[in-house]
Amino acid sequence: MLDLLYQKWYFPRPELAQRILTLLMDGPGDPVALVGERRIGKTTLLLFELMPLAKGQGLLPVYVDVYQHRADPLAAINYALQEAIDDLTVPNSTIGKRLKTSVKKIGVASATLELGEEPARRRPDDPFLLVDWLIKSLVRTARKPLLLIFDEVQELATVANGENIVSAIRSAITKSKNNVRVVFTGSSQEKLLTLFSRSRAALYEGASTLAFPYLGDDFLDHIAQKSKERFKKRIDPSDLAAAYARLHHQPRALIDLVLLFSSSDVASLTSLLNEQVEFQLMGAQYDMLWRSLKPLHQRICLRIAQRGDVTSLDARIEYALGTNRSEIPVGTVSDALRTLVNDHVLTKAPSGRSRYRLDDPLFEEWLRREGGKLLGQKRRSK
Repeated sequence: MLDLLYQKWYFPRPELAQRILTLLMDGPGDPVALVGERRIGKTTLLLFELMPLAKGQGLLPVYVDVYQHRADPLAAINYALQEAIDDLTVPNSTIGKRLKTSVKKIGVASATLELGEEPARRRPDDPFLLVDWLIKSLVRTARKPLLLIFDEVQELATVANGENIVSAIRSAITKSKNNVRVVFTGSSQEKLLTLFSRSRAALYEGASTLAFPYLGDDFLDHIAQKSKERFKKRIDPSDLAAAYARLHHQPRALIDLVLLFSSSDVASLTSLLNEQVEFQLMGAQYDMLWRSLKPLHQRICLRIAQRGDVTSLDARIEYALGTNRSEIPVGTVSDALRTLVNDHVLTKAPSGRSRYRLDDPLFEEWLRREGGKLLGQKRRSK
């Protein structure tokens, strides 16, 4: 969660939060999958806007961090559901007294959701069956419909038993569809396609996909105004926009830069960003990351850093020459791109076909500077 400092700089997007909730409540009732790159504000919007909005309209929001237990994401899911039940089980409180009231039907927004009978079956020991039992128990305990938010769910596409976990989630959601609304979030379009869009996927056609947008010019205006109000320091709008793009549209990274600029004597935001980049590159060990990549992966990363295409004939000829191979088929490049995305070396924007870039903006800067030298070293080593 954001600490108090970042909350003061937070830029709300009530229209986007309302759009998501409207899609959940007035649409077919299917889950909504929010797709967007890492660190562009998905979790923040869900925690600070969508969840309070849903609560105000009569739902119980429950946040599930699938990443909380990366070795056993099903345990993380069941833990979050049980934690939500525990939070509601307060017999001496006003809430606890309300929970003893029998309620069969709930009106929320434009929908009327019906609660089922109290489950008489015992708590199952099997963790895959436990998901369903916990969701039903949570609905009965809360006496209201749920908004379940599964953050970073795309990791289930590759984790051990991931398909079984997703099947358990889908079954539980389907069985409680009248009482549950669901948001999935993910930062890997490729992995989410594996879950939602392919005909044999565990969640095939099980969610409406919504591209999560970057914060725009109104966010930059907000940051500039905050800096002027709090620190009496004006930031050149073009410098702010350029820094935001250079930082891969990551709001917290931009706020960190602005806070540092506001307390420094540096003449411009661009000058400070250049200084920060130089300082961080000196301490970074990107040469180790570079050496860990396969030769084809290295060539792909270099072309992306240099704003080149990655699958054209010219690109594949370059890859072949650089890796001493007669040719590089398109399928081989696609496999390499998928691996680089899964390893968080590259990221793919949810909108726009084949739009890849380096996940770490500093690694991109390093490659752009060192590319010629790296290729020269390759040629000398042959």
